[in-house]
Amino acid sequence: TSTQSGMTLGVLIVTLNFMTDEVSKDTLTGLNNRLAFDSLLKEIEDEKDTSKNWFMLMIDVNGLKATNDEYGHEAGDSLISGTAGVIKETYGEKGHCFRIGGDEFAVFTFIDNQSDTDICDKIHDECDRYNASSEKTYYIDISTGSVSFINEDGVDVNKKLDEADDILYQNKRYKRKNIIKK
Repeated sequence: TSTQSGMTLGVLIVTLNFMTDEVSKDTLTGLNNRLAFDSLLKEIEDEKDTSKNWFMLMIDVNGLKATNDEYGHEAGDSLISGTAGVIKETYGEKGHCFRIGGDEFAVFTFIDNQSDTDICDKIHDECDRYNASSEKTYYIDISTGSVSFINEDGVDVNKKLDEADDILYQNKRYKRKNIIKK
């Protein structure tokens, strides 16, 4: 009957929405994963709305290997999930937040009246707050790289991603080497 078909279709749609959401989430952090990140990159590249001023922030956790070596992989997972919590706290309401690799994260948001520096300072300030109140025996320490761009014809989002990554690794060279609290 048509009622049963409609109910079946409704259940199928709900199931597909649930599965799509589950496939695009990182199980450790609850953030969107690499699949969702790649999908957003494609969406931005295909979009032709030149009124949007995008801000891309790449984040790399410093000291994950040292934490794993010193305290074990459970502590490393805690470092990753703690970093994800800081990212969610800082950008979760206004941005798209992703875990794109082992200790690599990304955030996409729009710039309104803030400078790139202000947006980056927010995550470092939130890390400082987290570290000051955390009972963990290690710090959350991150390196960041960012670019902003208006999505005009011909913008190469992957090139912008490479630019942000280059800045991140330049910044990483100047970070503290030891994330273990003494």
